[in-house]
Amino acid sequence: MENKAIIQDFKNRINSFVESTLSGYTVSPSSEKVIHDPIWGSVLYKSWEIKLIDSPLLQRLRDVHQLGMADLTYTAARHSRFEHSLGTTAIAGRMISRLKERYTDDDVLTVTDSDVNMIRLAALLHDVGHCFFSHLSESVYGEMSQFPIMTDYIVNMEQAPKRPAPHELFSYLIITSDAFIKFFSENIDYPNKGTEEKCRKLLQDCARMVIGVPLKGTYGETLSYMTAIINGEFDADKLDYTQRDSYTAGLAMTYGIDRFLLKLIICRDSDENGDNFKLAVGADALTIIEELLFNRYILYVYMYRHQKVLATESVIRDIIRGLVRSGRLTHPCDFLYCTDNYMEKLENSSIFPYPDKDPSLTLGMLMGRIKNRRLPKRIFETDLEKLKESGVIDISEQLEALCVEAVAAENPDEILAQMKNLFAERSEEMLYEKELSDLAEYFGVKNSERAKRVREDFYELLKKEYEENGKKADFSIYDLHICFPKPFGNKCSFLLVNKDGRTRSAANIAYINKWLSSFSAEKWKGYVFCNENVDKDLAKTAFTKLLRERDPMIRLFIDEDM
Repeated sequence: MENKAIIQDFKNRINSFVESTLSGYTVSPSSEKVIHDPIWGSVLYKSWEIKLIDSPLLQRLRDVHQLGMADLTYTAARHSRFEHSLGTTAIAGRMISRLKERYTDDDVLTVTDSDVNMIRLAALLHDVGHCFFSHLSESVYGEMSQFPIMTDYIVNMEQAPKRPAPHELFSYLIITSDAFIKFFSENIDYPNKGTEEKCRKLLQDCARMVIGVPLKGTYGETLSYMTAIINGEFDADKLDYTQRDSYTAGLAMTYGIDRFLLKLIICRDSDENGDNFKLAVGADALTIIEELLFNRYILYVYMYRHQKVLATESVIRDIIRGLVRSGRLTHPCDFLYCTDNYMEKLENSSIFPYPDKDPSLTLGMLMGRIKNRRLPKRIFETDLEKLKESGVIDISEQLEALCVEAVAAENPDEILAQMKNLFAERSEEMLYEKELSDLAEYFGVKNSERAKRVREDFYELLKKEYEENGKKADFSIYDLHICFPKPFGNKCSFLLVNKDGRTRSAANIAYINKWLSSFSAEKWKGYVFCNENVDKDLAKTAFTKLLRERDPMIRLFIDEDM
């Protein structure tokens, strides 16, 4: 199927999903309501918002867990995308309302009631494209052949500054579908919504914000601050999940949200392309930025990258890929019809997803491991310590250039001294994100085919270890799990505005980015997990051989004392 046909088929499937989800639903008259939220307190939602909240498209999110299966480790972390969507709307509303107070009668820019309503609408719909187990499922459907084609089409059409996450693309397509536009136009009493075509433009702008595309104003100016509230470095989505996730996990983390809101500023930046109005904060609120960054990174370390969470996710991915291989999910849009409840019912499934690798393994058996907490155990753990102790890192582009110079130079001593200094600097600052990213790439963290090959090599090496030790290899490849995650990013470029009006980016504050890089690298860990029927010592030996055979540099990550 050619790309044009794939794109049209994708759109048709999205439209069919929206139609089927809303089929038979009758919008009831509603008034504004106050909903109490444990994070943001009592929040007033307008009548048009309640009608959207009550719709099947939003109610569906009640059965999509925000954190996948993290509740197996953090027992109270069972909140859903539904609560998160309402919370994101609450804080997005507070952000834009604060800006409206500040810029109602400004000579250059005026924030209006229409802007407030549009931001709240976009926030309410921003996660409508999430599928079961949230980011877990998107790591699979995002790799299906049709998805990159659709993503490229939207990115090119909207001139998006970055590629959207898979769930963001789904949200964009749902919000801009003919079925949703028709439903919205006919049933939602959005203020001054006008004709269906006017609703189409409104929803298109909301969808653009969801995927991070800056809006254009009446006179061609760029309204980056609007999009930054929905999809930016300190957007409403992040402000909500940082608080909500830590609250349900029992991790006592807070930040000065009221001070953050009071310090929000719209900064005018002009160049040859015209005026660009960006979201910023007063420089005296830098402490709040530090708190937000610290809290987010702590969540990555203690929650999102907790070893038990990663082990559970490894099994879940096998189940999801099994649904794809067995033909239950044949297209990315098929995922939209499934929620967490669908997955949990697979415990009784007799589907054999991997007949070529393990003909006796069923989806029910895999799900049973999750339900009965027979999770794979850690048999191997590595971190940056061995790399730091060795003093050897991957050759960066800078080092490579110096090597070329040294070979060509008549007297290479000076250049070799530069190389030595560079090693010392890297060791002191612990800026190893690239090296760790390369290691994660080696294990196919974003490439299922690469991950599959490495896993198969591990499986074959372990079978040889069993044979050499006179043991029967009574395990399958699906008893083995390799998880070398990519380090979380270390960039922060949020704008800070001094009292005299001068601006600077947080990216230029050396200690922040140095700390982020150091923290990210020092807290990084790679794991190998195996089920209880696998010999732990033999598995560790086999994996060590895999590392040494694949790349002599990677052996530096091995902890020989384990």
